Order: sequence, then structure tokens, then C-alpha cells
Amino acid sequence: MLMMLVIFMTVVMMSAVIVEHLLDSQKKRKLYLVRGLPGSGKSWKGDDLLNDGSVDEVIEADQFMYEEKDGEMVYNWHQDKVRPAHNDCRLRTFAALENGKSVAVCNTFVARWQMQPYIEFAEKNDIQLEVISLGDSGYDDSGLLKINVHGVPLETIQIMRSQWEEDYLSADPTPPWLRNKL
Repeated sequence: MLMMLVIFMTVVMMSAVIVEHLLDSQKKRKLYLVRGLPGSGKSWKGDDLLNDGSVDEVIEADQFMYEEKDGEMVYNWHQDKVRPAHNDCRLRTFAALENGKSVAVCNTFVARWQMQPYIEFAEKNDIQLEVISLGDSGYDDSGLLKINVHGVPLETIQIMRSQWEEDYLSADPTPPWLRNKL
């Protein structure tokens, strides 16, 4: 009788492990695109998603702008690093997703065409996609100027606001420099 109980308990425990493994292997990868103007709270939202277990990793183009200086990481934005920073962000995101991770990408994503490579990757790879639009989080441009942590100038914030596509789903996914060539 004791032997049958031990066998029964072993089978139950093995079944639980198998079910848990199946649930883990069927966990749907998810890609969050967190968009908003500078100072809107994109990084905070990404951290919230990481802390509540919604994502395994938070990736931002701004991470490429950090340089080591005197043993500390210092943010150092350069115009000539913008394109490489976004390429690096995409590559790291796609690699993480291919490795089964869920990811939050926190960039301004002012226009649809900036999100399009991520949208296409998610569609092609059966990855659940959610876009979180923070917009300006209720701040005017001078408020965003005061609270953005990367020192984005007022003029840049104003340009980004003027280019902001609230209805990004209806917007043109083609980059502006290719629109007249297609």
C-alpha cells in the first residue's frame, strides 16, 4: 500500500512538472512599444512592465548613448549616433524576442514608420504586440523640457510634438525619404 502511494505521488508530481513545462513553453512572447515625447515617462513605464513581470527586458535606443567616463556611465547624445542607436535597438530587440523573451521597447516612436520594423517582425514571428502611447502625459512643452532626463531641447520637443501621429494605425508606414520613390 505504501509503495502504491509513493508511485501515485510520484506520478502526480511528474504530471505537475510536465504541465508546468508545457505552460512555460507555450508562454506567448510579447512586444510592447512604449511611445511618447521626451519626458513623458517611457522609461518608467518600461521599468513598471519589467518589475511586474510583463517583460523580461527593456530596450531603448538611448542605451546606446551611454559612455563610460571616469568609471561611470554618462549619457552623451550625438546626432551621428542616432541611426546606429536605433539599429542597435532593433537588433537587440529582435535577438531577445528570438530567444523567447518578452520585451518593452521605449523610444519616442513619433511616427508609424519608426515602429514599422517592429510591427512587421512581430507579425512575421507570431509575437503579440501592444503599443502604449503616452503622448505628452499631460505636460506642455515647457513641462516636458523640465522633466526629460536627457536634456532634449525645447525646439526638438516642439518639432516632435508637431510630427506626433496620434492615430498611428492610419499613418503611412513608409519612411519619409522613400515615399516619393515608391
